[in-house]
Amino acid sequence: MKILIAIVLSICVAAFAFASTVDKAAIEEALAKYEAGLELTKAQDALVSEYGPVGGNVIDNAGGPDAFGYTWHDSEEPDGPTFNWYDITGTGTSFIANMSDDNQWGPVPIGFSFPFYGTTFTDVYIGSNGCLNFDNAYMSLANGVLPGTHGAQIAIFNDDLDPVGGLADAYYETFDDGTQNVFVISCINWYEYPDGGFAITMQYQLYEDGTIQFHYQTVDQGFDIANSTIGIQDPTRTIGLMALYDGSIPAYPYDGLAIEFNTDTEPDADLSGTVTDFDTGLPMDGVEVTVSGNTATTGPDGIYTLTGFYPVTVFVTAEAEGYFDYGPVAVGLVSGDNTHDFEMATTPDLSFFYDFEAGPEPFTTDGAVWEYGTPTVEPNGSYSGEYSWSVALNSDYDNNQNEWLISEPFLVETPAAMMIYQAWYDYETFFDGYNINVSTDGGTNWEVVHPEGGYNDDSVWGLDGEPGFTGHDFASWNEVIVLLGDYMDQEIMIAFRHGTDASVASYPGVTIDDVALYIGTAFQSDLIVSPLELDFGTILEGETATLPLTMTISNDIPVIIDSYTFEFPTGFSMDLTVPHTIQPEEQLVVDVTFAPTTAADYSSSLWIHSDAVNPTVTVSLQAIAIAPPISELVVSPLELDFGTIMEGETESLSLELSVDGSVPVTIDEATFEFPTGFSWDLALPYTLQTDDVIYVNVTFAPPSAADWTSSLWIDSDATNPVVTVDLIADATVNSVSEGGELMPTTLEVAGAYPNPFNATTVIKIRAPQGRTISAVIYDIRGREVHRYEAYRQSGSTTQLAFEADNLPSGLYICHVTDGVTSFSQKLVLLK
Repeated sequence: MKILIAIVLSICVAAFAFASTVDKAAIEEALAKYEAGLELTKAQDALVSEYGPVGGNVIDNAGGPDAFGYTWHDSEEPDGPTFNWYDITGTGTSFIANMSDDNQWGPVPIGFSFPFYGTTFTDVYIGSNGCLNFDNAYMSLANGVLPGTHGAQIAIFNDDLDPVGGLADAYYETFDDGTQNVFVISCINWYEYPDGGFAITMQYQLYEDGTIQFHYQTVDQGFDIANSTIGIQDPTRTIGLMALYDGSIPAYPYDGLAIEFNTDTEPDADLSGTVTDFDTGLPMDGVEVTVSGNTATTGPDGIYTLTGFYPVTVFVTAEAEGYFDYGPVAVGLVSGDNTHDFEMATTPDLSFFYDFEAGPEPFTTDGAVWEYGTPTVEPNGSYSGEYSWSVALNSDYDNNQNEWLISEPFLVETPAAMMIYQAWYDYETFFDGYNINVSTDGGTNWEVVHPEGGYNDDSVWGLDGEPGFTGHDFASWNEVIVLLGDYMDQEIMIAFRHGTDASVASYPGVTIDDVALYIGTAFQSDLIVSPLELDFGTILEGETATLPLTMTISNDIPVIIDSYTFEFPTGFSMDLTVPHTIQPEEQLVVDVTFAPTTAADYSSSLWIHSDAVNPTVTVSLQAIAIAPPISELVVSPLELDFGTIMEGETESLSLELSVDGSVPVTIDEATFEFPTGFSWDLALPYTLQTDDVIYVNVTFAPPSAADWTSSLWIDSDATNPVVTVDLIADATVNSVSEGGELMPTTLEVAGAYPNPFNATTVIKIRAPQGRTISAVIYDIRGREVHRYEAYRQSGSTTQLAFEADNLPSGLYICHVTDGVTSFSQKLVLLK
C-alpha cells in the first residue's frame, strides 16, 4: 500500500523545473531589475518567476531569508560551512532499536535550551523518515513543500526511509565542541523504502546558539534523491525555508556536503497600510493586523504600522469584532517601506447557535458511531461546556465506517449565509477523515461543500476519494467557516460525514461543538420612505409649496441617515438635520419645500443615503413654476426696410411701442444683430406705462457699401420678453474681399434667431478674416453649459447653432470674443 501512496504523491506533487545549465548573470540582472521596479523583457519575466521570490528553483547553493530571518548556505559557498563529521558511535547513545518503518521516537533530551523560530526547546522527537519535530506530531512518509501542514520541524532528508535491518544504525550525543554545546544525531545507512540496498549516512548538528547543520557522509549510487525535502519550518506552520525540494538542485545531496541554517541577517523592511470598511470605505479603528507573529492595532485613521521584517514574502491577517477575518494574504516585502491597504467586510447577524448543552439538536444520526455527550478520550472534553458530538466519545473509531451526522432543514435567507463551528480531529492520514455536505432535496442527494481555506486532502480513501480533513493537523480545537450564500432562498440540510478505510487504526476521529448558523435575514434594517414621488403641481414664481415625507425602518436595527442630495438643488430643500438616527418603531416626518426662482418645468430627484440595507432611497420631485401675470410689449412694425442708402448718408425709420395689459412694461435692453451702423434713440431702461404709446427712431448709417440684413432685439419684462424687428438696407460697396463679399473691420454679433427659442437657435457672427473666434454658453448662475470649439474666421459671416434639448427653460448668456472685442448676448429658452 505504501508503494501505491508514494506513486500517487509523486504524481500529485508539482515538481520544479530546473535548467541543466543556468546563466547566473542573466538571472541576477533580471532579479535586480525586478527589485528596482524596472520593466522586464519576456525572458527576464520568466527568470523572475522561476528564480525570484515566488519561484522554486535556486541559482546558488544558498537561500533565504525567510520571514523569521533564517538563511541557508552550503559548503560550496565561500562563507558556507565545512563538512565535519563527528564519530559518536563509541560515545553516543544508540537508538536504532527504537526505529521502525514510518515511526518517530522520543522525547530525546537535547542537553541544552535550543532556540528555534523564537521558541526554546529542550527535547526533540526523531522521525524515521529523515526529520525531527518538537511536538510528537506524526510526520508523513511523503515529503512536502515547507511550510506545510505539520508543525515545527527540521528535515535533513524527508522521504520514505526505512532504517531497519542491514547496516542501519543510529546514535545521539550532546557535548562541548570547544566553543559551545552541540547536539548530534547520526543516521547511519538509512535505507529507502522498500530496502533496495541503497542507503544514506547523514548527521544532524544542533548548536546552542540556534545554528543548524546537516552533514552528508555518504549517499550511495542508486539511492533515490529525486523526491525529498531538506529544510526547516516554524511552529505556526506559516514560515518555512527549503534548501531542496524534489530535485530542485540536481544530484543533491552528495558525499561530503554540509548545509547550514542560521539567523545572521538583520531585518530592514517595514510594512504599513490603511484598513477600511468594505461597505462604507471609511477607516476602521481597533483592527488587529498580524504579520509573522507581530501584531499592530489600527487607530481612528485606520492605519497600522509594523517594523523589523526581512525582505521576503509574509502573510497578513487581520481581525475585528463584527467582521470577517482577513487573510492570510501573501505580501512581498522589499527593503525599506512597504504599503498594503485592504478592506474588511462585516459579518451577518447570528441566526442560530448550538453549544449542545441543552441537547443534541438540531443534529441526529441513524447509526451508532456519532455520539452525543462528553468525550473522555481525546480531545478529553468539549470546546465549551460539557456536551458535543463525537465519533468516539470513549474510544478510538473502528474501520469500514461511513457515518453521517445530519441537521434538521434550514432556510437560507441571505447571500451572506455561513456556518462557523469548532472542530477537533485526529485521523489516520490519507485513509480516514471527515467532510461537510449539503442537501437541498431533504437528504436524498448530497454534495460536498468546501470550508474557507479548503480541506487538507483532495482525496480521502475512507470518504470514497472525496476531499476532506485527515491526519493530525487539528489535534487541537480550530474554527471552521463554511460559506452557504450559494443556497440563497433554498431549504438545506447540513451533514458531517465520517469515513474510514478497511485497515484498523487507533485514532479518536472528530469532535464537533459550538455550531453557529448565520442564515437569517440581512443584518440591517430597510429604510422605508413614503411617498416615493412628490408632485408640487403648479406654483407661481416667488411662492413656496411644502409636502411631507414619512420615514420608518423595517426591523429592530436603527438606521443612520448620513446625507441627502437633490439632483437639481435650485429651489428645493428639506428640514432634516443629518446625521439622524431613526429608532425602531419611530415614524419620522420631514417637510420638503419647493420655492422656484424662475418660471420653468422642474423635474429632480432627492437621494437619501443611510446605513440601511438599501443605502440610497430615491424620491422623484415634479413641479411647474409660472411667472405672475404681466403685460405684453407691442412693437410695430416688425420690419424696417431702409431701402438704398449711399455710403456716408443716414436714414431713420420710426417704431411704435405700446403696452397690451394692465401692468407697465420695462424695456431694459435693445441689441442689434450686427450693430455696426444701426442705432435707436430710446434711453434704457425705460418703463412704458399701460396707456403710453411712444415712437422710437431707428437710424441706419452704413459704414460701408453692402446689402445689410440685421435684427433688433428688444428685451423687457413683458410676457413676450424679446421682440424681434427685422432690419433691411442697401448701401454701395466701399471695401470688398477678394471674392466680392463685404468684409467687416470689427467683431459683430448679430444676436440669435429665433430668440426666445424652443430647443434650437442660431447665432450669427461677423468678424475680420483671420481672427480666432471663441464662444461659450452660460446659464443664469454663470455655469458653463456649452463651449464651441475655437475656430479661425475664414469669411465674413459664420453661424453657431445652440441646441438646448436637454436643458431646462430659462435665461442663458452667449459670450463671444475674437481676442480683440467681446460681446455677450442673452438667449431665452422656452419649452
